[in-house]
Amino acid sequence: MKKAFILAALTVIVIASFLAGSRQGRAQYDAVRDAAGSVWNDRTVKKIRKRASKKFRRAVKRAQKQLG
Repeated sequence: MKKAFILAALTVIVIASFLAGSRQGRAQYDAVRDAAGSVWNDRTVKKIRKRASKKFRRAVKRAQKQLG
């Protein structure tokens, strides 16, 4: 009987710890996601991404011409 009680108590502790940790992890994930989203959507970063995309497409076209 004592072993069953200890096992039940340990199970409750593990479940509570998991739930508390997952909530904290989710909050931290949301904070990182929001920060990354604000950087990704920044006007300057958008301009740089657009410029890099154009350069990449040009480089691909040049490489295709050189390869035949």
